[in-house]
Amino acid sequence: MRKISGIVFTVLVLMLITLQHGCSKSTQPHDIFTAGVEILEPAENEEFIIGQVMPVVVRLTGPTSEYSQIRFMIGSTAVRVLNKTEINSLASGQQNDAEFEVQINTEGREAGNRTLTVEVTDSYNETASAVVQIVLVTPVTSGIDFNFVSPDNNTEYFIGDRVYFTLEITGDLTLLNNVSAFIGNSNQSFYSSSTRESEKIFSFSTEEMAAGYYFVRVELETVRETDNKITKSRNFSLIEYIPTFAILGNEGYELKSIIQTYDNGYLTLASDETNGTRVVKYDFEGNQEWAQNIAADVGVGESVVEDIDYDKGYVIAGWRQNGAVKDTWVRKINHTNGTLIWNKHYGFDHCNDGATVIRRTVDDGYIIGGWTENFYGTDPLEIHYEVDGDDFVYETTWETGLDVRLLKIYSNGNEVWGHRIGYCGHKMWHDISLHKHSGHLWVRKMGDQMITDLIAKEDGNYYITGWNSNYLYYEGSPYAHKKDMFFAEVDFFGGFVSTMTWSRMGAFDLDNLADDTDPYSGILNVELIGANHLGDLSEDEIGYGLVESQGGYGGQVVMVGETHQQDDGPVKARLHDAWVVEFAISGDEDGAFWEYAFGQTARDDKAFGIDRTRDGGYIVTGYRTATNRNTWLFKLDQHLMLEWSRDLGVAAHDWGTKVLQTKDGGFIIGGNTGTLANPRARIIKVNKTGHLD
Repeated sequence: MRKISGIVFTVLVLMLITLQHGCSKSTQPHDIFTAGVEILEPAENEEFIIGQVMPVVVRLTGPTSEYSQIRFMIGSTAVRVLNKTEINSLASGQQNDAEFEVQINTEGREAGNRTLTVEVTDSYNETASAVVQIVLVTPVTSGIDFNFVSPDNNTEYFIGDRVYFTLEITGDLTLLNNVSAFIGNSNQSFYSSSTRESEKIFSFSTEEMAAGYYFVRVELETVRETDNKITKSRNFSLIEYIPTFAILGNEGYELKSIIQTYDNGYLTLASDETNGTRVVKYDFEGNQEWAQNIAADVGVGESVVEDIDYDKGYVIAGWRQNGAVKDTWVRKINHTNGTLIWNKHYGFDHCNDGATVIRRTVDDGYIIGGWTENFYGTDPLEIHYEVDGDDFVYETTWETGLDVRLLKIYSNGNEVWGHRIGYCGHKMWHDISLHKHSGHLWVRKMGDQMITDLIAKEDGNYYITGWNSNYLYYEGSPYAHKKDMFFAEVDFFGGFVSTMTWSRMGAFDLDNLADDTDPYSGILNVELIGANHLGDLSEDEIGYGLVESQGGYGGQVVMVGETHQQDDGPVKARLHDAWVVEFAISGDEDGAFWEYAFGQTARDDKAFGIDRTRDGGYIVTGYRTATNRNTWLFKLDQHLMLEWSRDLGVAAHDWGTKVLQTKDGGFIIGGNTGTLANPRARIIKVNKTGHLD
């Protein structure tokens, strides 16, 4: 009997343990977690002026991840609702008992004692709430007030949009001291105005902002010593939306330039010597808004910029045929339909010249880079001189090929310098020079030079890049048709700051320049600029695109282009490679702080366009070769290391020439498809990882 009792007792104990264990296993997280919220600020019965932003500090109970919604109510009206994403964002990594501040707009609420309720909802749809009493008071009448005309409260925008505000100021304007606008709790205003007017219009770009919920705080300061500030706010939210598309342009036009416009759309410029110039405006989703064709006898465009500070018009630079010669041509068109605003040309009677690139300058004018032939063409040049009583004649020509040219114009197209004004002093350099050794004289000449890109710096100076050939310097040698990259910094008035070329070895024979007393030296050697001559004599290096460095290696600029290098080594190519260089005038013996040739062995690959990216890196476009040439897009980090690479080609030949990071965070590539002899513009818009969805 005792044995049986013992067995029964043991069984009962085991059943109890099993029951307890089973209950433990069946316990759900919801049985353990209880939603809760505490209002830390404002204090009980704290006063707020209606229209004032009310900061509310809350503390959640338990894991932040368990909360799906928070509602803020004044009385029975919900004034703000946070979703799970916004809660996690405000918690800023606080995983438990998160404490954070939320801004509540009191505009439009009634004066008096009111309840502020904060209600939280957890993942199981259970709710909890906290309540505090607040006092809303009517603003003290100061004889002046303001209201938001637009936008509506809680308007939703896409990242990259401009947010426009219109204020109506009522009452006695003589009391107005200043109006300032701030994003959130920032102390740095993005707008400030002391002009006494009844309407204020201002805006800001959301280009570098993240998705989320924001508010703009506007403060109107009066001249009164007390009650001298009225504060109101407007809420808005941002969502990420990156449209992608691919567009083929009209046949017979090669894409030369693409820009993103003030309204987040895009403008393309394509041209052809026979067909002229075609300008097309697209909206931000790639839908065509308008197109304007300009006849070839009016002008052939090469580059375009937007006048963002004045009338949002577009300024085109290129060339026009003027009888037997070409002239530099600049035209401004209306942003709404491409119709003419003004048209200018800056040519010479007996020589060709044209523009390749135009940029806006810090004084709201424009700097134009291009090319020109010299005044004397191939006329003969004879230099008579005497050595030890004997007469000698050195015979050559004035031929110097194409010369680099800069032209500075005002916003209305009138010239500042570089055409009729100080023209000769504003060639990039004199590529014909007089030299002397042991009494004998001779002339050195280089060849063609061409600007491909330039930067208008914030300090008023300019960086330029391009290429020069040496066919007159090395005439008859294997190096005669080799091309070299050049880079120069020029000051606001077109004078040299510094310059260098890539591989122009021995140019000018600077140790043997002629004296001022020698014939023609006052013409041939005036303002002669010596360049640092870098790189290898036998190899091609050409610069196409240029941006200011983002600080990876301490250089001034990052340049992309092509190189055709013959020797072995970590950066050397077998055929043309896409060339990326960070460099400065003070670079090493190879002229670079960093260089690399991106490409495939025994394949042609080139880079034509570059832009800086918001993460401190760079985006590059060009082409690489498989069966055909394919549009190539690749992303580099701050230190020019490859992050990713995309082939965006079609069945035929195609290549990218220009690339921009767009305001929505994606990228747009302007390029062409077809053949070099018969190209057709192609525009590609991709997302932030380079994919065309």
